[in-house]
Amino acid sequence: MPWEDITLHEVRELGVSEFFQSIIEQVEVQKQAGTPAVPWIDGVAFLVIPFPDTPEVISEKLKGNLHFAMVAFTQTSFQPEKKVQYGGREHTVRLVKAENNPNFVYLVEYLKTFKPTTVKTKITQPSS
Repeated sequence: MPWEDITLHEVRELGVSEFFQSIIEQVEVQKQAGTPAVPWIDGVAFLVIPFPDTPEVISEKLKGNLHFAMVAFTQTSFQPEKKVQYGGREHTVRLVKAENNPNFVYLVEYLKTFKPTTVKTKITQPSS
C-alpha cells in the first residue's frame, strides 16, 4: 500500500554532473565497495535520504506518514550506467528503473513540477 502522506523536509534539484558526482562522493567518503545505484523514473534520477527510525518516526509511519529528510534529483535520460569523472578517475553509477514503486511514482510526479520553497512539502496520495 502506498503511504497516505509523504513529507519532504528538503528537496534539491541538481545538474546532471553535480548529481552523479555527489553520489560518487558519498560512496568515496563512506568507503563503500561496489557500484552505487539510484532509482530512475520517467526522466528523473533521484536519491532519497530517510530519517532514522526513532520512536517518533516509527509512530508517524504507523499512521501512514512517511518523512524523508532530503531528496536530491536530476532530470536525465535513462542509461543502465552513467560514467562519472571524480577524483581523476572514471566511476560508474547504475540507474535502476523504479516504476513499480507507487510511492516513487508519486514522488517523481511532484519532482517534475518542483519549484524551490522554504516550506516543507507534503505529498498526499490520491484516493484510490
